[in-house]
Amino acid sequence: MRKDILILFVLVLSLTVFIGCSGNGEKTYSDKELIEIGQKQWQEDYYGDNREVAPEQAKKLAKRASVYKDMRYIFTAEQQYLAENSCYTSDFSELKIRKPENPYYNIVVQVQDPRRLLITATGNIDEDDNREYIQMNSMGDIEIVRDDVRDWREDDNIMESPDRPIQKARDTEKKILNAYERRMSDVPDE
Repeated sequence: MRKDILILFVLVLSLTVFIGCSGNGEKTYSDKELIEIGQKQWQEDYYGDNREVAPEQAKKLAKRASVYKDMRYIFTAEQQYLAENSCYTSDFSELKIRKPENPYYNIVVQVQDPRRLLITATGNIDEDDNREYIQMNSMGDIEIVRDDVRDWREDDNIMESPDRPIQKARDTEKKILNAYERRMSDVPDE
């Protein structure tokens, strides 16, 4: 009798775990959670701009936050592969990870030479004609080359948005601060 109960318990537990793990493994977020994620992403992407974001814009930025997570996941695997093999790879089977399946972005890994890496993500997160283009270099720096939320491109000759020059200055400041922090972390403590 005890053996039957134990088998039944294991069967129920296994079924519960199977049902809980089915699906694509992605957590679904409420609108409120998406807006909070988007607000944080706004402050990270548009360094120094702390204003409240419209809910629809915040939801778009939450989609961008999902691709950042995927890019950092790939970057971490690439760094481990570099440490073990002295080069990068664009083959996910060699990295021993599955390519992230992001519903909003297409992610591509380019090995420019054995020690230079570029991870790019392209997508259209707001259903208009503009596409977003984000890249991460071999240092882990993320740069938005084309912004689908604010509808601008890095190579625009005309600044359509009045706040674009201010944002460009903030982007440059953020790059300088990141590079400084990275270099200072390499300096040994005395």
